[in-house]
Parts: sequence; structure tokens; C-alpha cells
Amino acid sequence: MMHVPDIIPAILAATKQEALDRWHSAIEVPWIQIDCLDGRFLPNTSFYQASEWPTQGPCIELHLMCEHPLEVMQQWERHPLLKRVIWHQEAPVPHEQLLEWCRKRGLACGIALNPETALSTVFSLTPKL
Repeated sequence: MMHVPDIIPAILAATKQEALDRWHSAIEVPWIQIDCLDGRFLPNTSFYQASEWPTQGPCIELHLMCEHPLEVMQQWERHPLLKRVIWHQEAPVPHEQLLEWCRKRGLACGIALNPETALSTVFSLTPKL
């Protein structure tokens, strides 16, 4: 039987209250994606401070739309629900080092692409994802 991937609800919220309201409305799902925007990589910002999120509930996947994803990853490193981190190929970061950082912490990881970015830009990284 073929496995069909689940749809993971994403939380993109400007304020802590909005983020927590969305968290509580999706509490029954197994995974929640938190979109992290720093205002530098993209012009928008979002609420994603690790210390302010619940520590019980669904597994967390971070989607880092940040100029410095490692800084955000380090803030979330000890959060008990964090299971997966995704950052952008377009971020000016050492992707191999971020992959190793995740691997050492037992976190799944992925690389996102903006629509205009060629898929071939991540071919060398895909065996490590």
C-alpha cells in the first residue's frame, strides 16, 4: 500500500497570542509547522520564540525563512517537541554544517526552495536529507 503524506498545518502568526490561538486550534494533529520569518530573509516577520511555545502537544517542524537559521535552531535546540528543521537553499549559510548540526541532535531536516530556484541547486545535499 502506498503511503500518502500528511498535511501539516502551518502556524504563521505575528503575535504570541495569535500563535498560541492557532496552536490550540490544531492541538489534535500529530505535527505542526511553525513558520519563522526574521524580516531580513523575507520582508515579513513572525512570532517564533522557542521559550514561549508549549512543551506538550504535537511534534514541531520549523520552517526557517531566516537569514541566520542556525541562530534560530540554537534557540529551539532544547525544546522537547522539536523534531524537524527546514531552511532555505537561498539562505547564505553553510548547508553541510546545518545538516551535521541536525544529525548530531537527532533532528530530521530538509531544504526548501523558492519557486525560482532550480532544483539542481540541492542535488548534492539530497543524500544527507
